[in-house]
Amino acid sequence: HQTLSSRMGEGPDRQVVHHALLLQTAGHGVAIVAQVKALLSALLRSNTGAIDTVCEALVITPRTLQRRLAAAGTSYRALVDEVRADLAERNV
Repeated sequence: HQTLSSRMGEGPDRQVVHHALLLQTAGHGVAIVAQVKALLSALLRSNTGAIDTVCEALVITPRTLQRRLAAAGTSYRALVDEVRADLAERNV
């Protein structure tokens, strides 16, 4: 099983994920929705919003992420759409 760092190497995606996680996990009890949105915001700028990448960064399985997001009243697809809309709005 490869880790995020070994699979992504030292490239820009790894740096983006690492930076986003550091910013969002500075405090305890950060909501999963906020973490996913922060990761997506960083990753979608480079056109990589794959659930597997987000899950590796959060160290959870895709199914666990989907369950947690459902418990929070949202879905991965909804967050992707929301973050894309936010990014598009900022770039207008």
